[in-house]
Formats: sequence, C-alpha cells, structure tokens
Amino acid sequence: MPNKLPESESGISNVEMPETNPEHLPLMHRNIASTVIFSSDGKVLLGRKDSKGGGVYSDSWHLPGGGVEPRGGFDDAASESLIEAAARELGEEVVGLDADQNVLEALPGLRGSGATTKIFKDGTKAWCEMDFNYFRLASKLTSEELAGILEPGSDFVELRFFAPEELSELDTMPGGIEEQIINGNLTPTSSTSDN
Repeated sequence: MPNKLPESESGISNVEMPETNPEHLPLMHRNIASTVIFSSDGKVLLGRKDSKGGGVYSDSWHLPGGGVEPRGGFDDAASESLIEAAARELGEEVVGLDADQNVLEALPGLRGSGATTKIFKDGTKAWCEMDFNYFRLASKLTSEELAGILEPGSDFVELRFFAPEELSELDTMPGGIEEQIINGNLTPTSSTSDN
C-alpha cells in the first residue's frame, strides 16, 4: 500500500509511486511561479532558504516563488493563476517590494522542471514534481538601493543580489533559469522568449 499524506497538508493520498522516486514517497505535482528580479545595475535577487525550514531544496539559493495554490479544491480550474501566484509569493518572501501584478512580465518561452523530496512542516514527505514558470520584474533601483529596503520574508533567511557571472558559483535549485541569465539569454530587458 502506498504511503499516505494527511489530506489537510497535501490534498493527495494513496498515489502511485514513480520509478524516479528513490524513497517511494507519495507523488505530488506543483506548478511553480517564480520571479526573476533584476536591479537597474543588472544584478539578480535570490533568497537563501533555512535548511531546517523544510519545503524543497532547503539551504539553497532560490528565486522568489512557489506553488500555485488552490482556491477551494485541488483541481486546476479552482487554482489561482500563475501571475497571481507569483505576486502572492513575492509579497510573502520579499518584504518591502511592491508585488503589484502589473509590474510582472510573463516569460512563457522560459520554463524548467525538477523533482525532489518535499518536507511538510509536520515532517511528512512527498516526492514533488515541479514545472517552473517564470516572470520578470525589472526595478528602476540599484541593487544597493534595494538591499536597503528589502528584507527576507516567510521562506528566506537571507536576500542577496548577484551579478550574472556569480550565479554559476552558487548552490541553486534546478529549473535552468540561472543558466539563461549567465549566458545572457535573459537580461533586465530581453529574453529568449522575446524572439
């Protein structure tokens, strides 16, 4: 019999285990909405998660973002939109940033995916397969100006701006967006999705 997660935490139960799931955990799928925040001097904002905080890829550097939340059920029709999720996550994870949905630009040509163990706050685990969807926010402020305003929110213990060439040296979560920035395919004003 498959492992079972509490319905209140995950909305899933008695699911089949995929071959790529090393611990044979219950399977869940999440659509993730993440925002690439560029300062006016071309640096990218990342947040570092608390290794004891659970979730996915703890103790790694992340773009602000997270899963699309249901509005009352666990079907896609009842879920918030990707841009709503990106704006909500910005408000939760980056304190001091105006997360107005109108400043977010969708990057539909840039997508990524990943799978890993997700640890819930009660210690329960699931195998989480994720599809990453990206938005861009190009600030008119420099990284130094923003650093004086912004504070880590709910999931982060630290916020820091990095130059594109510094990203390859970091322990970041998968999804591929950092490589697009390093290679110059995603900048504050253009991306491969603009072509």
